[in-house]
Amino acid sequence: MPRVMRIADFIVSLQAVLALAGGALLAFVLVSSADEVSSWFVLSLVGFCMVIAVLASWLANKWIYRAR
Repeated sequence: MPRVMRIADFIVSLQAVLALAGGALLAFVLVSSADEVSSWFVLSLVGFCMVIAVLASWLANKWIYRAR
């Protein structure tokens, strides 16, 4: 694999990991502050975070490697 492809693969993997970590942190903050805001809003944002994390993981797993 060319060097540029390895760098692109690393960047995509890093973005996926950061999206998962950010989603988990945002879900924690929203759940811990559930008393201050309405519960439907918190549940919808946590669900949105989960969808983003799943999509980022799916993208990282579907990265296609092509042989020369």
